[in-house]
Amino acid sequence: MSVYECLSCRGVYQDPQPDGSSYYHRCPPLSTDPRGGAVERPDMRDETLVFGNEGEASRLKAPGRGRAPYVPPPPPAPEVPRTFLSRVCDFVLRRKAGSEEVSNGESSQAQ
Repeated sequence: MSVYECLSCRGVYQDPQPDGSSYYHRCPPLSTDPRGGAVERPDMRDETLVFGNEGEASRLKAPGRGRAPYVPPPPPAPEVPRTFLSRVCDFVLRRKAGSEEVSNGESSQAQ
């Protein structure tokens, strides 16, 4: 079972499906016009197979930009608790102002 990303619409899908059936991706429309019709993508991918005459190979209805193996994005960096950031910023600002942190949490002027 492989996971793919459509390079036309960026849709992600499995082929074959978990039950073993084939999946034929088709890009969704961009929008609908006022009369209710679909406004299709100019580079739409439609994996519906079109069968040629005898002796001709089947082909995709619309290949679009193609597909590629899906690579999930990296997980977001963990957030640093705001209280820690506040203490670091305070420390840096105090050092720039010419004071330094004392072990009991108070500041004294550097000499």
